[in-house]
Amino acid sequence: MTPPSRARLRLRVPAPHSIPALAAVTLLATFAACEPASPPPGEDSVAFVGATVWTGAGQAPVEGATMVVRDGRVVSVDTEGAVPEGAEVVELDGRWIIPGLIDVHAHVTGGWADASVEDDTARMARDLLLFARHGVTTVNSLGGAPLEAAAYLRDTEDRPAPGRARLQFAGEVVTGPGPEEAVDQVSANARGGVDWIKLRVDDNLGTTDRMAWDAVEATLAEAAILGIPVATHIFYRADALRLLEMGTGMIAHSVRDLPVEPSFAEALEEAGACYVPTLTREITTFAYAERPDWFDDPLFKRWADSATIARVTDPEFQARMAGSSAAEGYRAGLEVARTNLATLHEAGAPVAMGTDAGPATRFPGFLEHRELEMMVDAGLEPREALAAATADAAACLGRADIGVLERGRWADFLVLSEDPMADITATRSLEAVYIGGGRVPF
Repeated sequence: MTPPSRARLRLRVPAPHSIPALAAVTLLATFAACEPASPPPGEDSVAFVGATVWTGAGQAPVEGATMVVRDGRVVSVDTEGAVPEGAEVVELDGRWIIPGLIDVHAHVTGGWADASVEDDTARMARDLLLFARHGVTTVNSLGGAPLEAAAYLRDTEDRPAPGRARLQFAGEVVTGPGPEEAVDQVSANARGGVDWIKLRVDDNLGTTDRMAWDAVEATLAEAAILGIPVATHIFYRADALRLLEMGTGMIAHSVRDLPVEPSFAEALEEAGACYVPTLTREITTFAYAERPDWFDDPLFKRWADSATIARVTDPEFQARMAGSSAAEGYRAGLEVARTNLATLHEAGAPVAMGTDAGPATRFPGFLEHRELEMMVDAGLEPREALAAATADAAACLGRADIGVLERGRWADFLVLSEDPMADITATRSLEAVYIGGGRVPF
């Protein structure tokens, strides 16, 4: 299977409020112009020594590498680089280092924080810590995030060691029903400083009315004027193609009604949009008819919310799930989604990893590991699935400062005890997570 071409992934022009993204581009250009022959000395440097490093930049993994980090950013990754004088040394012989995972479609609302935490910002920070503890170092929250809290958390992360996952966000999902209402919703989100506009075009398997197309068109037009990309929730192939023609920047779920043709990949390229399968979204609509096997996974058990586990393993809940017609509809849709992912990947479409994790019963952090496994089951190689969750996900979000472990980018990375190139489930052999060069507290 031919890997998707990274050249086809278009970095978006950041919205006017997205100062960190612009600063990252400038910083990368500065580093490229004046790269020194060896890492600079300094007590603020940390050298991670001896691991096999997969940078995510398209090269083969580097065995026995030394990765130098200073002020939260990568300085170098190679086998011959000297350890800077006075640097802290972290010995990682026999381990693997890969870039931190990026979820381009999740929801951060504070819903997973303890009930005793009342402040929106603190609750969202708890959610972001939960993502980070699973190795998800950046989250794009597509709907439901309290605007003021989300903006604060995003705007204070551009520093070494934020101690939680990085955040981009949309505000309230735009639903219309008419053009004027839709424009008002876009404007309100823009005033809150959002990175994305989230649009929902779906009828919930025929049980509700979908958003009117004149309201959809008004949403996309207003977002374009404001310079904010649009992510669209879809189910049907015809809707997805129409939205790509109208300029959506992200197909935020799989097409689940009909097979797609390879030409769908061309439509994505022409729109400058990425395709986000969210396969795990589907399994959470029917998996709890019985206790899932992955509830026994050590990584899941380490951080999973016990109250949620009790809820979804309650016999009455399981009986409702087993008898749900909607669950059966989404089960069938998942099989179409798998086939469509394989088709689009083979055609070189820009695929980025997302899960729709965060709402009730959709466990933040662990579902990203399940998503990677399901992407491999659908036909991607482990390295290709990891690219979709790192470099390609960063490109989907328009981020030039994350996703790859190369000079000038943030040192967001995972330390694994097993080889994820041989077995994608090795991403769960998580020993440590670093964001901005700082170790996330376990």
